[in-house]
Amino acid sequence: MWRRSGARGRKIKEIKMLMFAKLSRMEEVFVRACIGFFFCFSLSSCFIQAWTSRKCVLAQGPFTLYNLPYCNLVRTFEDKEARCGNVSNFDNDFSDLPGDVLALCVTGSVQTIPKNALYRFQKLLYLSLAIPVKTVQSGAFRGLQNLQNLSISFYPLTYKCNNKSLAQDVFLGLTSLKTLIIANVCVKYIKQIFLSPSSQLQKLSLEEDNIDDISTVFRIFRGMKSVQRLSVRFNDITIVQLELDLDQWHAMPTVFELDLSGNSVTNVSPGTFNRMGLHSLILSPCPAALSDLLYSGAVTLDHLLIGSVHKGTTKVLKSCCSIASKFNLTSFSLIYSHIGNISGDALSMCWSLEKFDLSNNNLQYLESDLLHRIPHLAFLDLSSNYELKLDLCPSLYKQIHFHSGLRVLRFSYNNTTMVKNKQFSCMPYLEELDLSGNHIERIDPLGFWGLLQLKYLVLRANKLKEITSRMLSHVPKLLSLDINTNEFRVFKGGEIGGLNCLQELTLGSERMFFIPENLPQLNILTFNSGSDIRIISDSGIAMSSVKIMTLDAFSIFIKALNISLFHNIRELNIHFNGDIVFNDLPVSFYQLCPRLEKLFYSHFLAGQHYSALNFSGLSYLNTLEVWNLFSALEEPTANPEFIFQNLPSLKFLKLQNSGLKYLTRGMFRSMVSLQVFVLCNDAIATLENGIQGPFHNLQSLYLDEVTFPCDCVNEWFYSWAVSTQQTFVTNLNNVICLQQRTKHNFLDFLKKGCKQSIEFVLFLLTSLFLMAFLSVTLLYHTCGSFPLNVKYIFHAWLNRLRGRRRGAVRYEYDVFVSYSSWDQDWILQHLIPNLEEKGPPFLKLCLHNRDFEVGKDIVDNIGDSIYRSRKTICVISHNYLRSDWCSLEMRMATYRLIAEQEDVLILLFLENISKYQLSAYHRLAKMVKKKTYIDWPDDSIEEQMAFWERLRKAIGKDDNEEDTVRNI
Repeated sequence: MWRRSGARGRKIKEIKMLMFAKLSRMEEVFVRACIGFFFCFSLSSCFIQAWTSRKCVLAQGPFTLYNLPYCNLVRTFEDKEARCGNVSNFDNDFSDLPGDVLALCVTGSVQTIPKNALYRFQKLLYLSLAIPVKTVQSGAFRGLQNLQNLSISFYPLTYKCNNKSLAQDVFLGLTSLKTLIIANVCVKYIKQIFLSPSSQLQKLSLEEDNIDDISTVFRIFRGMKSVQRLSVRFNDITIVQLELDLDQWHAMPTVFELDLSGNSVTNVSPGTFNRMGLHSLILSPCPAALSDLLYSGAVTLDHLLIGSVHKGTTKVLKSCCSIASKFNLTSFSLIYSHIGNISGDALSMCWSLEKFDLSNNNLQYLESDLLHRIPHLAFLDLSSNYELKLDLCPSLYKQIHFHSGLRVLRFSYNNTTMVKNKQFSCMPYLEELDLSGNHIERIDPLGFWGLLQLKYLVLRANKLKEITSRMLSHVPKLLSLDINTNEFRVFKGGEIGGLNCLQELTLGSERMFFIPENLPQLNILTFNSGSDIRIISDSGIAMSSVKIMTLDAFSIFIKALNISLFHNIRELNIHFNGDIVFNDLPVSFYQLCPRLEKLFYSHFLAGQHYSALNFSGLSYLNTLEVWNLFSALEEPTANPEFIFQNLPSLKFLKLQNSGLKYLTRGMFRSMVSLQVFVLCNDAIATLENGIQGPFHNLQSLYLDEVTFPCDCVNEWFYSWAVSTQQTFVTNLNNVICLQQRTKHNFLDFLKKGCKQSIEFVLFLLTSLFLMAFLSVTLLYHTCGSFPLNVKYIFHAWLNRLRGRRRGAVRYEYDVFVSYSSWDQDWILQHLIPNLEEKGPPFLKLCLHNRDFEVGKDIVDNIGDSIYRSRKTICVISHNYLRSDWCSLEMRMATYRLIAEQEDVLILLFLENISKYQLSAYHRLAKMVKKKTYIDWPDDSIEEQMAFWERLRKAIGKDDNEEDTVRNI
């Protein structure tokens, strides 16, 4: 439109909008000062001190702390897990952390762990210290008698030898310790470390500690008799040998597993493993002469892993099988070693193996009698050899009646294109078969013949176009079937109806029709489609046994006789971008799965609109995780106030990138059982005071990359967060606020923008300041906050001062109409015909696209038109709220209303707009609370006629009243 064109107009608009923002802020300061100035300042000085100490994040339940260096802590569902970052002082930074945490990860700059540093956390089970520690004092871990897993590492990694001082008795009190990890610490410079005589330590890991001699470990650590697993990964060991005195030999632990991966071992000295009782050895990379292991003294060796032999040949495999033969190995892994083929002689020496891993090599050919040469083989992994053909049951086996005892066969990511008849006939005991990632296009009817014990079948990522009952008729005990990412379009449950034991089914293709039939034991069902999923069922009991379901697709269409198809679902994971449609009608989750207990919802494409979501009514739901809800909230009919209602059993709620612009008490009023609330990646414009009211049992509130407006009104949230004893609010230091498109740390903003100096408070107590404050307030409310409108306000005030009444003032127009250009059709079709063309009275309207003076400044046009009209009508819609020009027109009309003290403003709502959507438009929200407004009825003709009568009455012009130009 013409009124929005021109560089000069845009410049004026920018200057005025910036001025409005500043003046609006001044108004807010005045009002706040009137209601509670002294109270706010007295509290702020106390709270700022407390806010700075929050450096810990607390998580409990399904929410886990992820992407944390050195924080791979083993934990259960109910564990309380905490992470403390930027720690510089153990006493101060842990002061607000609950004493009953079970897992704790610490990062920061602290270099000394003092005595009794963690004494308060006596229930601690898992502890990770990723800090640049230099000194660990005696008694640092005192009181941690329940600690089971301890990790101490220098972070960030420097790959240099960092001298550390560990007290000799630092681990003596840890009687329950089972795993000890010391990483990136120069262990070889430590003299001695004593473990408790009653130590239960089972695993000792010394990684990246610059160890060049394995004997160093046994000389330093005393009392490690119970250690069964020793890891010295990524050190500087080139020669493996033990040089110990007599006492040290007697104290030698029975190490069952030794991990030397990441070292460049070139030699293993004879007899090195005589005293260890070694059962498992890992060497990767392995440039060593493998023949050294024959004389290493490892008489009890069961498992050997050799990796990254850069010159992998048949000779290497033969050497490995020689070792297997000498020690009667039961498990042997030769991976990432470029092995091209396997000879029969080498296999003959591997006769004792029960587990054989040859994955990630370059195998192109297998001996046809491999299973016969290794008769005890139960596990065989031939994955990722790329050119390998599947041929493990030659016809010779039929003649000699040979049956392999193989239980697990992994043959994924090779070059197999089909499964031939009786391909696995020699494997009657096979329980797990993985054929994923091949190019299988066809399965012969007898392809799985003889697999009567098969329980797990994976056919993921192939080129299958169909699955028939004949293909799977020979696997009656199958428990799990994965046929995801294939090319079939229709899957009928009746085709696998003979699988009465099937409990887990994973399906997937580009577009899929699923007809669930005859699956009585199915418990876990997963759909994956790049397009739509269509579920068609004539029976409500077809999926009655399914408890856990995953739906990953663009849209989901369900055609069934009744909606009870998913009534027994307890856990639902849904990732999609369209609608859930039942019999051509969108449905809510409480209708589809009324007994749902866990729900994970993710919308994965931005910019697409679909039916407004509603999670209400799920009375059994205890876990809800929602990602990317913003597209649903953009729908005109969406009302966030009713999305999360009637959820009385909910204990865990996570909202990530939800798009919620405001959080109110009403949104969460039914969540009386909520214990953990996680809010991630959201920009909150309005945070209602008292939102925490419904959360009677809230234990943890976690904020991650959350942005608030830089406004002192939200100061209450920090006051509550640091004072509440019931709820642990985490990540307070990292909350961001936005002010004029510039990001600030919210805590810093509160310190600088909301906390005033003591001198300023004292100055407020003087009578001089009070008089000045009252004078400025009076002047402000008299003139308004728009300087360009002062001349109009002054004339109105002067007229009232002279005693001129309204009847003596004559106007050029009856009504000035403020509206958005996007609503112009309604103006032309309804407003003009009913007010100007129908009467009496016949009204004269002022419209910007018809009556503004061409060439005149837009702001002057607006001001003149408002004051030359008896009244102003604001036609409010969603488009109106988004228009800066409409906002300017309303401001000017409001100032006229204040100055003249007469009813000259009429609010006409063209669309239904909730009060929370209006909350972002402060001036309009205040007007709605004080003034009666008119709503446009869409449907009834009678209601529209009554609407026009009511509007004429509000305008209030008599038929005999004359119009003349008002001099202003």
